[in-house]
Amino acid sequence: MEPVTLQAVLRETVGKDRDGRFQVSEKKTVSVHLARAAGGLVLHKVQEVFLGETYVRIETHKGETFFVSFEDVRAIVVEEKEKKAGFGQ
Repeated sequence: MEPVTLQAVLRETVGKDRDGRFQVSEKKTVSVHLARAAGGLVLHKVQEVFLGETYVRIETHKGETFFVSFEDVRAIVVEEKEKKAGFGQ
């Protein structure tokens, strides 16, 4: 994905960035789909995406950190978390 495209997608779906850093709110679940010639990988429950000058850093809920090229990012999936039934909802 082109850097400008990835930045626009993240701004629209995740929200405001702070110096290239996009933090996912607790109201959303984000997955990032990556692909290379050898295969693909899906990173679930992403907490933060940082857009560097030549790379993307992705941090997951497990504390894992992935460094990939912009070209490796194929899709961003954003889901709104559902409200659970109960009092005060």
